This record gives sequence, structure tokens and C-alpha cells, in this order.
Amino acid sequence: MKTFANLSDRARRGALAVMMLGVLLGAVALARLTVTQGAQPRPDERWSLTTNAQGEPVGWRVTQRGPGGALGRQGYTIQGQPRGLVHWSRWQLTPDADQGRYVAWTVEEGLGPTITVINYEGQTVIVGRQLAGRGQMKSRPFPVGDNYIPEGTLEPLIARVAGSDETVTGTVVSDQLAALLGLQISPVPQAEAPAVTDAPTELQWARVVWIGPEGPLGADLYAVDAAGEVVLVAQQAGGQVVSLTRRVRPEQVLQHFPRALALRSRALEEDPWK
Repeated sequence: MKTFANLSDRARRGALAVMMLGVLLGAVALARLTVTQGAQPRPDERWSLTTNAQGEPVGWRVTQRGPGGALGRQGYTIQGQPRGLVHWSRWQLTPDADQGRYVAWTVEEGLGPTITVINYEGQTVIVGRQLAGRGQMKSRPFPVGDNYIPEGTLEPLIARVAGSDETVTGTVVSDQLAALLGLQISPVPQAEAPAVTDAPTELQWARVVWIGPEGPLGADLYAVDAAGEVVLVAQQAGGQVVSLTRRVRPEQVLQHFPRALALRSRALEEDPWK
């Protein structure tokens, strides 16, 4: 084998170019690794782990809401599954919840993202949708009443109903259908609450029934802790709990989904309001 000193000038220049390319690629990889490792969960984020009926981890979720943004209040939700990032959304809302905007990306395997945009003002919601990254955004207005529940207000409303004797009905926009859905939120007596291993005993429960044009589509059970935060969501099918989304520490999510923090950071890189 020829040593570097014995190579011709042309061969030496080629070898140097390959070496420099390797150094450059290594530096880029190191920079990406540093950014990923440097990403940290925010103190105001809420991380959750979803398990199936057998207790196996099948997904993760991180949410945040608080003051800020152009309208006064803002937040986001990011969801992932074993194959990677599947959904993220960002929202902004005025303090009195009479005006808001929302954008969501849902990723389907092998297809481009489906983008949903919602603009809400007064008695009208305009819903736009672009399917799988194809074609132009198509928008449609929906008249809404005082019982419209904008993004960012559903969980606080569920927390209010849980443990009370109040039943609330309203409407929300479905990402999947790009249309209005009805819902009914009602308290669940402790005797009817599902048995959840290691759940705090002071939980209060509420049932949310999702209602389409032809009737109920399904129901979820939400558990609220003593601080008024939703900490468990039990998804039901046929009266049985088929998945459980539980509030956990970020490191518990990363134990099962090591890329979750990097995927969450990637979802927050873009400014959706540009």
C-alpha cells in the first residue's frame, strides 16, 4: 500500500479532499448531536405516555399552554408513535376566548402532511385543509354559537365539570374531519370510574362523548387531579378501555421513545404564523 508521502500530487489532493469531507461531515453530525442533546423539556410542558390494553407503550404526547403570542394566550400539542412524529398543532387565543387561530400537521406514513388551519372570530369558524400535501388549501366557514369550544379551552372545561354535578354540551372542530363535532361533558361517579393501577385516589373523572351528524362517535374518560389538571385519558371502545394516556415525567417517555425530545424540538422550529 502506498503511503501518503508516496502518492502523486493529484492523488494526494484527492485524498486530502476526501479527508476534509470526512471532517466536515463529522462536524455536522457532532453539531446535530449537540443540538439534540442540548434540547431540554420546558418546565411548563406536560408529558404523557400512551399504553394499550396490555400496558405496552404505543405513543407519547407533550402539551403546553400559557400566556404569550400575538393574541395573548398560546400553546401546542405534539404526538408521536413508534414510527416517529405523527401530529403537531399550535394555537393562539385571546384572553376572553372570542378570537383564535390554530394550525395542525398530521403525518401519514408514505404521504405528505395533512394540514388543518382554523381561524375563529365571533360567531364564525373558518376551517382550511390541505390533504397529504397535495393541491391548494380548501376553506369552509362554519357558523358557531356561544357553546363553541376553541382550542386551548377544552381541558380546563373538562376539569371544571369533573367532580361537579354539571353537564356541558358544545361544539369543537375535528382535525380528522375538518368539520364541527358536538360533544357532551358530564361528571363520572367514583363508582363508575375505571380502575387504574397506581392512580392517585383523589382523582375526579369526566366523560366526553363525541357526537357526529349521525350520532355518538365514541367516548373518552378524563381524570383530573387535586390541582385541576387532566392527568389521565382513558379511550374506550365497546365499554372497555383500549388505551390509557397518563401524565408522566419526560424521562419516562424518553425511556421508551428516545427520539421524542428531538422530534418535539423539530416540530417547534418553524413559526406557523409566518
